[in-house]
Amino acid sequence: MRFAAAALTALILCVPAMAQEGRTFVDRLPMDTPQSTAKAFIDAFNAKDFVTAYYMLSPEAKRTFVDSYYAYTAGRYFTVGETGLVEGSLLSDATLSDDELAEVGDDTALIFDNLVFHADANGEMPFSLTNAEPALVEPTGEKTALITVEGGQPATILMDAELLYNGDWRIDRIHWAGSDAALKPWGLTTGKVKKHETAPAADESPAPTQP
Repeated sequence: MRFAAAALTALILCVPAMAQEGRTFVDRLPMDTPQSTAKAFIDAFNAKDFVTAYYMLSPEAKRTFVDSYYAYTAGRYFTVGETGLVEGSLLSDATLSDDELAEVGDDTALIFDNLVFHADANGEMPFSLTNAEPALVEPTGEKTALITVEGGQPATILMDAELLYNGDWRIDRIHWAGSDAALKPWGLTTGKVKKHETAPAADESPAPTQP
């Protein structure tokens, strides 16, 4: 156990690699250490490249977010309006063509990108990583670490990272004071939930068609 902890500490303190070699772009993402993953995740967020950010999330974080999308509960992640929907996105009252749904609605990375992009454009993101930088990395287990991020909004944001079987460090949770620290990849303490109605009243608009 001591050797494992020492090895993890040494790994965390290593200077992040520029980018690792690999067959796919995911393989080439710099995820060799918790710090390099956090830095790349922040850079992707600030470039509004939410597809890349999605692939730096842990499997459970990705699955939880997409499951919430299919359950019409995006309000768990974004400060949405009274409808509980992300306007302009797949979860909105906009009429989407079959081609749009086929292109985006069947691809989990594009679902994440679509929702986060529009939430960001609407000012509905509960945190901002602009000017944020990883400030401290602490091992919390043999395959887990806690990353303290400073400079964003809120001023201090915490990221839980986990080491996967393939050697990648992934972001598992993002939380801050007052947030839902248990929800992945992040969560609001109280979020609006869209109630999907199977038979809307005659004077109401129908709920968005589920992809």
